[in-house]
Amino acid sequence: MADTVQAAAGAPGTGKGVAARLIGVITSPGEAMREIVSKPNAAPPLVVYLVCISLLLMFWGMRANWEVIVTDQIENFPLMQMAPDQAKDQAVQQAVERIRLQTRTQLAIGNATNALLFITAFFHLMAVFYATLFVLMGSLTSLRLGRAWLQFGLCLLLLIGWGIVQFIAGTAFGPESQSATMLAVTSTLLALAGWIWLMMRHARTDEAFHKILSVCTYATAIRLVGMVVAATIILANPATSEIPFEKLMKSSVGSWVSLKIPILDALLRSLDVFTLWLLAILTIGFRAATGLSAGVAAMVTLLPWGVIVLIKLAWAAATGS
Repeated sequence: MADTVQAAAGAPGTGKGVAARLIGVITSPGEAMREIVSKPNAAPPLVVYLVCISLLLMFWGMRANWEVIVTDQIENFPLMQMAPDQAKDQAVQQAVERIRLQTRTQLAIGNATNALLFITAFFHLMAVFYATLFVLMGSLTSLRLGRAWLQFGLCLLLLIGWGIVQFIAGTAFGPESQSATMLAVTSTLLALAGWIWLMMRHARTDEAFHKILSVCTYATAIRLVGMVVAATIILANPATSEIPFEKLMKSSVGSWVSLKIPILDALLRSLDVFTLWLLAILTIGFRAATGLSAGVAAMVTLLPWGVIVLIKLAWAAATGS
């Protein structure tokens, strides 16, 4: 009887529930990540995160001043800053005209649902990329890297198909049509379900990859904390209706301090509390999954972030912004 209970306790997929694990990532990350790696289950935290972010985006979208926000996004888009003023004005005018054809509800729903697919793609790519680094280091010899990239490639085909359907919906019915909105939302949810199914189908056949993927998805606990902060800001300040969602939280050093030197300001903007917290959690999780030392795990975890920061610094130095 004791052997039976012990075997059941160690069976794959058993252990603490998703809520307990997510809370543990915040309160006791070392213990939580060891539990997660011993019994990986990547789908539940990802689904929780997607539901929460969609609700928050809907809440924000119903209050947003879309004309102001889209104009700001176009004007501050890095490549658009290099375009002539005439081209920039034309892009803004076309975007504003398209927005005016849709209701606030349509805009909020479209923004929320479209984000879900790209968020899932981001976490999948993160897992595959980090898995590649660890395989190249020889710390995950059992991980089937070729299959991991092949599965990610198949998921990208879903993204391409989704883009085609989105284009057809907008062209055939017009952006203001309720039919276009329904078709767009339905195609997004189907593509999202297909992506998660393909990703998890592979993860369940490759335990080493499943561990890395689970570390990435359970690290969303940090983003959930950020969502609570963002929701509080939206509720407390009506002026947030004209602020893009990604600029709601002033959680980076650069949002409070400006040295008026582009390259240093870009560096300060990269020092974001939630990003650094997330990287620390990933380091703890990857260490548990690979058995590497804390220093080596941190070096691998910080590598992609460091490259992105260097690109931002180079861009700031080249453009002066």
